[in-house]
Amino acid sequence: ACMRRRNYPNFHIQEKDIVPDTIEAIKAALEVRDFECVVHGKRLSPDKIELVLKLRSRLKRLYFVEEQTSETVGYIAEMLSRNGGLTSLTLECSPIDDDNAKLIAEALKTNTTLTLLTLGRCNMTDVGARYMAEALKINTTLRTFRLSSNNISDVGAGYIAEALNVNTVLRELYLSSKNIGNVGARHIAEALKTNTTLAVLTL
Repeated sequence: ACMRRRNYPNFHIQEKDIVPDTIEAIKAALEVRDFECVVHGKRLSPDKIELVLKLRSRLKRLYFVEEQTSETVGYIAEMLSRNGGLTSLTLECSPIDDDNAKLIAEALKTNTTLTLLTLGRCNMTDVGARYMAEALKINTTLRTFRLSSNNISDVGAGYIAEALNVNTVLRELYLSSKNIGNVGARHIAEALKTNTTLAVLTL
């Protein structure tokens, strides 16, 4: 059966509009409706991130379209750990060092709502990939994981392959990286001999 993507009301918020009055107005307007939010603004300050995260009770999809700070990533990880109802998160181009990768991975271990996570072009290393792989062994809801264009090599691909041997819910994995060669591809190929749920893969 084909799963249809649910349509939610869509809000685009510019940095200048991330102020208490605007956030409260959005919350009031959508008190009984789920919605998605696209946040515009580079390296937003912690207070603005806190305001955006106040929307989380009805927020289903959250997109950051520009680079955010390491501190921002930490806030987002904390939100995921609280299972706020978010089903989709995009954090492309935001720096995810090993510490932040661990925070996100730990949140994924307990999160039961997120089905799509995009962390492309975030400079994630093999250590970060190892943290993500450990989370994939436990997480039971994530269906689409986008990790393309990070600093993940054959070693990191090996960690992800180990997770694929265990994970039975992931449907799409985007792992293309100039640092993943034949060795990494073989790791993934071996995992696919036992994994029967992954339907889309890019390397």
